[in-house]
Amino acid sequence: MTPYAAYLRVYEPLAAFPEPSRHVWAAYADGARDRAAALDAEHQLSRTTLLAAPPVPLKPPVDAYVMRVNGDPFICPAQLDVRSWQALGEFRTALPDPIADAFVPRAAAERAAEDLEKWYVDEPDPRVHIRTSTWHVPPPWFTPFEQDEREMYLGGDDSLGQRRCVFRTRMSPARRRTAKTLAIVRRSFGVGDATADLEEIGRWLEEFHPHSWVELDYGGLVSLLSDESMRDDRSAELLGSSVALLADGELDTAMSVFATVVNWWRRVQGLEHAN
Repeated sequence: MTPYAAYLRVYEPLAAFPEPSRHVWAAYADGARDRAAALDAEHQLSRTTLLAAPPVPLKPPVDAYVMRVNGDPFICPAQLDVRSWQALGEFRTALPDPIADAFVPRAAAERAAEDLEKWYVDEPDPRVHIRTSTWHVPPPWFTPFEQDEREMYLGGDDSLGQRRCVFRTRMSPARRRTAKTLAIVRRSFGVGDATADLEEIGRWLEEFHPHSWVELDYGGLVSLLSDESMRDDRSAELLGSSVALLADGELDTAMSVFATVVNWWRRVQGLEHAN
């Protein structure tokens, strides 16, 4: 079973990491596997830890994702244990206690929560470099990107090492686009539900080195999308058009365009409940 998840990642330059971490990551980058192989290893691990209590990897097969730009390595720590602790908490929060207890024993969930709290206390720089979304890409995740920053490959088979869809941009435009979108949405709707996700993404991006790279990876979601669907997907472009219309005061048209993006991903998300 493929984990049907998308990922929002931040890759930082080696200069962002203090010693001795910088030396460790520099050595790691020399022999690091590529993004597709690292993602496949992470997905393989998810299948072996689902029945653990709690389902948190003890020996992660991937320490980091590595991107090279003009020969220079940029590091995105995988932090599989921390992300697993976070996911358990989010899972339980979304369900009534009796149902959540049936899937994850309360004692295991409490232990994961304690481990996460301890990590935030003990870690000198407690930043999580990867965000995960199952079964869909949240529309606000497209805010840092433009459509022409998409890299897409439709291979001859459906393996994660072949078909892929990834957006990448530098941190500077990612922050600028997110801040601009937030200002326009806030001016149109005020502070509230409409701005909450954008504010959260904006704060998250500000945590990292200004020379970082931001990546939106469709990950396992490519297994849910046909070649035609992937070609037709204009989510980043439509979201940008919606924001531009909103800035011009075309509220109804802007909301109609935004609804197109929401409904497109809602159909993908609905596959979670399909037989």
